[in-house]
Amino acid sequence: MSQTTCPTCHHRFFRLENPPCPKCRARTPGLSSLLVSQLNEKPQCSGCGVYGDLPTLSNGPLCNLCVAFYKAGGSAPLELLQDPRASQQLLAASADGSAATNPQSQQLLERALSYQQSASGTRLGQKPRVTGTGPNPVLFSNLAKAHQYNAAKKASLEREKNKKVAIRISSTLYLSNHKGLRPVPGTREGHTFIQPAATKVVEGYACLLGRTHNRLLKLSPDTERNEPSWEEVTVHLQEGTNKAVSIDHFDKNDSILALFNYLVQENFLKPSQVADRHIEIWFAFDEKSDYISGVSEGLQSAIPLRQSTAKSAVPPAQSKASARVLHSRPSAQQVFSRDPPLVEVTFLRVTASTENGADISWSQASTLEKTETILVSKNLEANSTNPGFIGKGTSKYAYYGRMATSTGWKEYAVAVLQDQQLSPHNARLLLRAEYVLMCKGQYFKQAFDQLAQDLNVKIPNFCFDFKEAIFGSLIPKPDTQAHLPHHWFLATPLLRCGPFDPPFRKFTGNDEMGPPEDAITAAVHAFAHFSYVYSGGDLVFCDLQGGRDSSGRVCLVDPQCHTLSKAKDSPVYWDGGPSKIKIVIDKHLQDCSQNQYCNALGLKFLQYTADDPFEEPGHQGQDDPASPSRPKKKRRTASPRGVMAINSLLTS
Repeated sequence: MSQTTCPTCHHRFFRLENPPCPKCRARTPGLSSLLVSQLNEKPQCSGCGVYGDLPTLSNGPLCNLCVAFYKAGGSAPLELLQDPRASQQLLAASADGSAATNPQSQQLLERALSYQQSASGTRLGQKPRVTGTGPNPVLFSNLAKAHQYNAAKKASLEREKNKKVAIRISSTLYLSNHKGLRPVPGTREGHTFIQPAATKVVEGYACLLGRTHNRLLKLSPDTERNEPSWEEVTVHLQEGTNKAVSIDHFDKNDSILALFNYLVQENFLKPSQVADRHIEIWFAFDEKSDYISGVSEGLQSAIPLRQSTAKSAVPPAQSKASARVLHSRPSAQQVFSRDPPLVEVTFLRVTASTENGADISWSQASTLEKTETILVSKNLEANSTNPGFIGKGTSKYAYYGRMATSTGWKEYAVAVLQDQQLSPHNARLLLRAEYVLMCKGQYFKQAFDQLAQDLNVKIPNFCFDFKEAIFGSLIPKPDTQAHLPHHWFLATPLLRCGPFDPPFRKFTGNDEMGPPEDAITAAVHAFAHFSYVYSGGDLVFCDLQGGRDSSGRVCLVDPQCHTLSKAKDSPVYWDGGPSKIKIVIDKHLQDCSQNQYCNALGLKFLQYTADDPFEEPGHQGQDDPASPSRPKKKRRTASPRGVMAINSLLTS
């Protein structure tokens, strides 16, 4: 019988019928190095290739089946007989009458054994010199060198191949607040993904975030930490020592290779990072998050964030004309989410503020003071092919805008009313009412946060997009036509709305809140409930919707509300009056007990009095009107009933 060579391990077997050998077939992809090492140490039959801890294989190279085979055939191959251990097995079997009973075979075996005793060197008389260690020692020193060379060459080729395909991602934990980000020392991790095209971004993030979680456990072993959720973390790309850009908008279900190609295409990576196929990211948690409690002390000052973008630009030169098309020029200092042709318009800013949630204070620049300018999309067509068109709501279109500030350019969503037939007076009243409602929303949110702080309830971070909002009155130049369709406009800081950003979310409807899908939705629902309680039933916020800003915080825009005393002739279309307040609250109370934040804040039984601005609100339960389980906290209460009606906002 001729020998058969295994195509995988290149060992020769006398009775191998179906290559590769059984041991090579057992080395399936995915085995750990420990299992492979244990497999290599198993003895293997030189005849049929069977392997394992068999009694016969512990005494020689042949298994019982092969010994029986040679017994039945009456002969054994000469090469096999030249193996001292195999010949001993066959002789022992022959003495027992179990193999090699043929006289010629027996005579040949005895002659081979006799010759073995007189032979010299490594061929027969002595055991071969063995070089190397491990489960598969290599015979002869020259063969050992050849194996070492081939192994080193194979490893070098594999490394070069991985460099061309693999992508390395490094991560560091950061804490975020309204000022920017601060790094947490000792939390840098890294991993090289060999198959980036087959590995999802979420899997890569989870790998690095899991290692970061273990590091935090070591940094503060006395603090209990559950594994973080994706709602708590935002992802940012490091562009330099003091630069970061949010990439949280990228689809986490896409591949790591797609993420790398996107970052290369948008020039977010340095040439050295592209050459090394290396991405440096930051995992950012809100500094008030329970997850990172205890690690914020002694950290360095915050690093400012900027919005994820696709094109870059520098501030264009100011124009003396009232309306002129402006194009931005490339720059490495600042980038924008979009770069459509822009028109410069001049306006006067009107600012609203409140100290009690009801009375509005107004300030307006006079024409004698320095006016302001804002750049607005030249193209006012409301379709997706217009790069300057952001979106539309029930009554407004939103266009891209940009305004120069002391710290650089600020991007805006400039809202104008769709109905161009509205009178200037009604257009002003509608936009003014929405601006005032955002102002009041911010005040109510501050009171909501204060209640949560007093009761030590952790609320997901969200806000109204009011702080840098603009309620403006256009100042047209003589003999020129105003660019916008109405004299008044409302602009809010632009939230993330690129092609890779998630769409805006609507957390509540106009006449119901619906079941909360997640923690942030439950928090917004609790705020809407709080607005009804805090106003003494005068109003309830509804149609709450928004998106995330560059730091990952949810910002509510374009809110609506129902009020207790709506005027019949009011142009405010979204105020449904007392009947809608009852509908919204009645529906919410059915699910209120299932809302974790409504329960934690006791909103179902919380009451505010309007007699004293510092009266203590009590939590009145059904069985215990002055429940000691909820300590009373002094806080400012709502204004008298009726003053929150939107109609009162339109009289001035």
